Amino acid sequence: MTTRAVSDGASTIAELRARRLRVPHIQPGQDCPKPEVNLRLNGVGPAVNAGPVAAAVFSEDVRLVYADERQERWHDAKVLWLVRADQRQPVIVRGKRVDRRGAVQFSNGLRGFRTYPLTGDAESTAPPEWRDIPSSVRVPERGCYTLQVDGPDFQSIFMVPAEPRSQAAPPACLHRAPRCSVRVDPRVRASFWRDLLYCDYEPGSATTCARFDRCKP
Repeated sequence: MTTRAVSDGASTIAELRARRLRVPHIQPGQDCPKPEVNLRLNGVGPAVNAGPVAAAVFSEDVRLVYADERQERWHDAKVLWLVRADQRQPVIVRGKRVDRRGAVQFSNGLRGFRTYPLTGDAESTAPPEWRDIPSSVRVPERGCYTLQVDGPDFQSIFMVPAEPRSQAAPPACLHRAPRCSVRVDPRVRASFWRDLLYCDYEPGSATTCARFDRCKP
């Protein structure tokens, strides 16, 4: 996980997309480096912060976790992107596989993207100094992936493993309590933290939330 200042004059999505993907290298058989949670926001939960952008995967264990549906070409891992409200726009995210050849796509629940614009601000309880943008990061299979976020004056890189939910470690120090419902934007499929609620919803279906409470030492 790195962030660096950039001063190449890029000010449009096309110009940001022209920057090359800076893909880190790992040796064959080497474990995929996993970022550590370094940010906790009320209304969001644990996140990984790199400069003016952060990513929340709704777990203390930072991985891209997806349902193991073998017949599907792409597997969706839900990620909530957070961009500082005072950060100049546009901001985009792209990705690539690190440990072998492979692409990454993104989805907002309505369509797929190779370059995902981090625009807008979803209705949630994230602090006002952050804009939050729900997404699904789409990977073809288990592996090691890099996600690169570019803005007019910065570039942040996250390297993260992806694996099926059945093989992933459970959230650290969390337990499930009764379900609830909250009002959400019905146009977007996403998951997010609302106080201590982990919410999962998609267009045309009911929203369900599982309440999580932190365990005591």
